[in-house]
Amino acid sequence: MSFFQKFILALCFAIAFFVPVWFLGLGIVVGILYAVFSLFSGDYFLFFIPLVSALGAVGFWGICQLLAKTLDSAINIASPKRLRIYLCLGVVSLSIAATIAALKLGVYGLFCLSPFLVTLFLVNYHRAYLTSK
Repeated sequence: MSFFQKFILALCFAIAFFVPVWFLGLGIVVGILYAVFSLFSGDYFLFFIPLVSALGAVGFWGICQLLAKTLDSAINIASPKRLRIYLCLGVVSLSIAATIAALKLGVYGLFCLSPFLVTLFLVNYHRAYLTSK
């Protein structure tokens, strides 16, 4: 991959994951407070927000490792089995968040699909590494 292609990939990654990472931070900081408050009031749905945020953090760690491997092929990253688990947890978290966003925002919720496209590209690019043992 040339320097220009790596730059475009890093830029697309930054644009695609800007909003999910922002909501991830809000979900961890504010979600924990709401979850504790909701436990005392008897509403258990808000306890779901920190769980989805934790899954998203693990998935974001996995996709960042794939990006690092793309930008520098000599870097050591997690084992393929562990990386597949990270990515699956991230996709589950992003699917839940995208579904909630689509229900609340309507057509604007489709912007939540951009991280899926970047993830799909990186997984396809590293499919030989991810399918190895």
